[in-house]
Amino acid sequence: MSSGGARTRTDDLRRERSARRRAERRQRSLLSALLLAVALLVGIGLLQGLHLAAGALEQPTTDAGFYTSKVAVVGVTDRTVPDRTDQDVLGEQPAQVGAVLTGGDCAASGWATLSAGREVSIDCTPQVTDLGVVNDWRDRQAEAARTGGELGTLAASGQQCITAVGPGAAVGAARPDGTTAEYLDVPGYVDSGFTSSCAITLVDAGDRSSEVIRGLASQEDVTVIVVGLGGEADAQLAYRIGTTLPGWLTSDSTDRAGVVTLPDLTRTLQQVVAGGPVDPVGTGVTGEPLQVIENSGVPTPRLTDHVAAVDALVGPAHGPVLVLAAVAVVIALLGAAWWWQGSRHGTPGTALHRLAGRVPYGLALLAATAPVALLVAGVTPWWRSPSPGPTVVGSALLAWLLVGGALVTSLLTLYVVTRVWTMAFWRPRVDAPEGDRVAARAAVLLDDTEEVPFVDRDDVGRMPAGMLAPTMALIGVGLALTVWAGPVLAYSDRAAGEVLDRSHYISAVLSDQSGQEAPR
Repeated sequence: MSSGGARTRTDDLRRERSARRRAERRQRSLLSALLLAVALLVGIGLLQGLHLAAGALEQPTTDAGFYTSKVAVVGVTDRTVPDRTDQDVLGEQPAQVGAVLTGGDCAASGWATLSAGREVSIDCTPQVTDLGVVNDWRDRQAEAARTGGELGTLAASGQQCITAVGPGAAVGAARPDGTTAEYLDVPGYVDSGFTSSCAITLVDAGDRSSEVIRGLASQEDVTVIVVGLGGEADAQLAYRIGTTLPGWLTSDSTDRAGVVTLPDLTRTLQQVVAGGPVDPVGTGVTGEPLQVIENSGVPTPRLTDHVAAVDALVGPAHGPVLVLAAVAVVIALLGAAWWWQGSRHGTPGTALHRLAGRVPYGLALLAATAPVALLVAGVTPWWRSPSPGPTVVGSALLAWLLVGGALVTSLLTLYVVTRVWTMAFWRPRVDAPEGDRVAARAAVLLDDTEEVPFVDRDDVGRMPAGMLAPTMALIGVGLALTVWAGPVLAYSDRAAGEVLDRSHYISAVLSDQSGQEAPR
């Protein structure tokens, strides 16, 4: 064969091998994508199953119905921490507590949101006549209509009237034409002994809010709801007294313990105005009725910490978290692009190129640890910091480093254990030291064994129950903690809260038969 023919044959073989390698790379890429899709589907299914299993064990919610003839809603501003009046009232009576999402707008917009049943924004200085008519009502309606809200929705829900105390409350209690059924100024309301002729009273008391709250709390036939309506904070204090079901406020619109919205309060008050359930279809109300997760009592420090945490999560601090999540996504996309490019063109055999071929795995490692790092950062009380945004970024970066190091350590440990397992179980017996010897019978302790030649062993033996039972028990405990972590943590929190706040236990034990509480 001539040299030209040999070169042609060699070139053909080289092209054939190159084509075969490209086909194999395409097959590997397709198989990897298929396995990744299957893994994602299985992971989503497992997460959904765990969510359903945990949800089945969550504390049930109860409708926060009213058990008194009258309801009074006192609106406050920038109430993120219970003041002295709130602490006294919450310590004296069973209460439903939580954080209300206000959007960080002014109090007038909060009252307008309560009136429309959806978040709206209006001028922050409403003017009201002595007869309770809101000035420039058409302008206020036009402002609310920009976000799809219709002022007067609450008052138009039924036949029961609403009393307004103060200018802001007049916006919340106004009917669709801008008038109110009954309007009182704050001094007149206080002088009258906090009485009104309507089933619902909305109170905008300004700097006399504490006085009004104390006065209303002393009346047994009034359910008092104190709610933050405006200010710089995105989440504020909300609580209700005059109930037999203490615990955390919640609703189906938030699906979070201790978190409600102003439209949720609108939807709940609609049932009082209408004298029964209200069909929300066509009303424009975006909230759901208030519910309660029953609890024997929430200590004030825990309530304060809860409101601060909710405010930080819905406020500006969530921006850095989204940025970190976006960075993780970008890293994952870069790793995928790098891997795809290498799989198409192959990797030359130089050390530098081999090192570059490992870059996608490093990027994948960084991207995979990002969600775990964010979860670990959430364990720290970063919301207590004066600058929660930088604090959560620092916590996430530190957690990212720790989780990445832990993952690398785990992989190295897995490699070592795999090597040990291979040496111990996957090599021929003749290659192992003393491979021709074996224990005469299975035993838990090595000291209890008697060695005999392997050929004389009657059977391969069984794992002792003393070794199998603890292993299965540990696996079961691990799975149980994974599935029921939420309910177990909630139960632990309730137990810790009752240990810190002993007043409920003391009252339950020392109360006399008349039902009066023991002195504190």
